[in-house]
Amino acid sequence: MEPKKISVIVTVYNMETLIRRCLESIQKQLYRNLEILVVDDASTDNSAAVVRDLMKEDERIRLLTHETNKGLYHARITGVEQASGEYIGFVDSDDYVTCDYFSALAKEALRYQADITVGKAVHEDELGYRYVHNLYHFYEFPVLQGAEIEEAYWKQEGRCFIWHTVWNKLYTKRIWEQALPRFKKQDRHLIMTEDFAFTSVLFHYAKVLCGTSYGAYFYYQHAKASTSLKGSTEKYKKNIEDLKTAFTFVGRFLDEEHANAKTKEWENL
Repeated sequence: MEPKKISVIVTVYNMETLIRRCLESIQKQLYRNLEILVVDDASTDNSAAVVRDLMKEDERIRLLTHETNKGLYHARITGVEQASGEYIGFVDSDDYVTCDYFSALAKEALRYQADITVGKAVHEDELGYRYVHNLYHFYEFPVLQGAEIEEAYWKQEGRCFIWHTVWNKLYTKRIWEQALPRFKKQDRHLIMTEDFAFTSVLFHYAKVLCGTSYGAYFYYQHAKASTSLKGSTEKYKKNIEDLKTAFTFVGRFLDEEHANAKTKEWENL
């Protein structure tokens, strides 16, 4: 039986120097049944040209384009809407993954019939240093079911970065289809904390969650990253606006879903 297809969504905005490394790491995956959806969010550099060059040698790559810059949040939604796989994963254009990353995720996802499978994250900086935060070891991802998933998500109160990130996980398409109507209610340009907006909803809809100790996602931290805290006063203002947008969206979602008082404690932090 052919392995289930994974739709890997790569959003790109002005990353011509890094997008090739990202896509080549996906092309080299041991798990071959992939479609690679690259969403170019109106880049003004040669990012799209790099993608088109790689498309010539790999028919699994598709390029989707935004005529205007809509932000990371909406770029990811564009990718999800075009995805044909039973599973959906994300790799940011400045990051990359080990060759066994998606095979490791898919193995556990199928084993436990999980809606969300969490992978290992390794940080890498501009000097080439790689490290795993010690804190991550206190937040392992055992098999969780039903209400246990959302309880664990909120219980860690934001202390563990990788709970909230979209890119270190494999999802069933089912929960994204269930969540899309909610996500489309948020129509503002959103970059900072967009992961929090996504995961707060997806963890609510997930029925089974698990993790894997194999494979690795390399999260590249650099000054030009869209979520970097370095930049102009205007960028700081935009980051603050994004924080408000994301938290307002999640608060409204919890209200509409009649979240219990324990889950909503985050609003008072």
